[in-house]
Amino acid sequence: MSPVGSLTIGFKKRQAMAIDSENMRLMKRILEADASISRKDLNETYNNHKKYRKLIKKAVRNYFDLDRLAEAQKKLYGHVEGKTSASFFPPIS
Repeated sequence: MSPVGSLTIGFKKRQAMAIDSENMRLMKRILEADASISRKDLNETYNNHKKYRKLIKKAVRNYFDLDRLAEAQKKLYGHVEGKTSASFFPPIS
């Protein structure tokens, strides 16, 4: 082993120990950190989402109730006679 090689062993060992020490400090910081999203806030957001989803579903169901729309249309336009018979349109050539 050359004298230069033996000098680098101590340097590399100190460098490896410094890296291990820094890794341990970083791991400790990560493990002791608080969560960025609280469970309470997450549950509250989810419950609001369920409530709004239910309201939207109900609104869409009421808005697109075809039977109710047909009855309303009859009520509004029942007295008007339609001219949409086959004899009304010109023949297609």
